[in-house]
Formats: sequence, C-alpha cells, structure tokens
Amino acid sequence: MKTEFPKSVGSLDKLGVGTILRRALRESDYESQADLARAMNIPRNTLVAYFTAKSMPSQETWDLLTRYLAPETSSESGSSPAEILSVEQQAEAEHHVDKIHAACLLLKDELEYFQNSLASVREVLKKELPAKDVGYIVTLFRALYDEGELAVWKFF
Repeated sequence: MKTEFPKSVGSLDKLGVGTILRRALRESDYESQADLARAMNIPRNTLVAYFTAKSMPSQETWDLLTRYLAPETSSESGSSPAEILSVEQQAEAEHHVDKIHAACLLLKDELEYFQNSLASVREVLKKELPAKDVGYIVTLFRALYDEGELAVWKFF
C-alpha cells in the first residue's frame, strides 16, 4: 500500500513528516535521500532535516515532496518528475511572470491611449512599430497558452 500524504503539512508534526517521508522514499524509485534532493534541486541537508524530524517543510516544499514521492496523490498527477519544478525553478518562473505582467499593464495603458486617439495618431503607431513585431509577440503569447501550438511555433 502506497504511503498517503496529507494535503496540508500543518496537520502533522515533525515526527509525522519524517515517518511519511522515510516510508515514501522506500516505496519510490529514488535510491537515497541524496538522489531525491538532487532531483528536487534542494540542499541535501535540508531534506535530511525533514527526514530526521529536525525541521518542518513549508507547505510549498511539502507539495513538492508530494509530487516527487507520491505523484499519484499530487494535484499535478500525470507530470513526470522531469516536468516538476523545483522550488527555485518555480520562483524563477514566477519572477518572469511578474515581469511580463508588469509589461502587459504598461502596454495596456499605452494601447488604450492609441485606442482613444484620432486615426492620424494611430497612423504614427503603425509607421513606427512594424506589424511583424506585433505579430511575433501576439503569436508567441498565443503559443505559450497551447503546448501543441508552441511545438509548431518552435519548429518554424
């Protein structure tokens, strides 16, 4: 029987976390705590502290441990370990999303300026900003929201 991971780490104490992790590691394809730490891209000492009940993982780390050690109970089941982001990779991706979001907010304000302007003002936009550059950005955004489209987009 597979080890069950509670959804919330807050329902456990350090000893319970360590017990679940040790049992799940034995049932997993990872040979050691070091292998798991490498796969998750987290420091080995940090992981050892969880396994030995010396430290409590955050909820975010608990969710990551669940995805690696019990993917069938994870909300991201179906993802292979290679597709699971480490805490650092998740943070980096969120950083880039924040930057894109800020750029989109600025772009929205600028586009609304042209939307509410005279046609002759929009002609300045068309003259100064090549349509192919706009098309590239729009197409890339669309592809990023559809993995199949992205694969085609990368091919060409």
